[in-house]
Amino acid sequence: MANAGSNRAGFFAIEIGIDADSACQAFSTYRPDGYTSKMAIKNLVEKLGDANFLSDVDTLVSAEKSGYNVEEAAALIIEKYLIKL
Repeated sequence: MANAGSNRAGFFAIEIGIDADSACQAFSTYRPDGYTSKMAIKNLVEKLGDANFLSDVDTLVSAEKSGYNVEEAAALIIEKYLIKL
């Protein structure tokens, strides 16, 4: 399964203006053979129910100050990144 860090890195790549195709290419090295878009989306959706996953960037990103919202980030990752795998 893809790790939480790759999902978060994809979100930040998109947010700072790296196009989704470039982000997909950059992370393709870490994607297991046969790992499909459907599998990636299912994996991310399941992780949204894991408190550890949801809080692992708390020390790096202050939601109050940055406006970061994990659900919005997940939707963006699915729309811009995972759907293209």
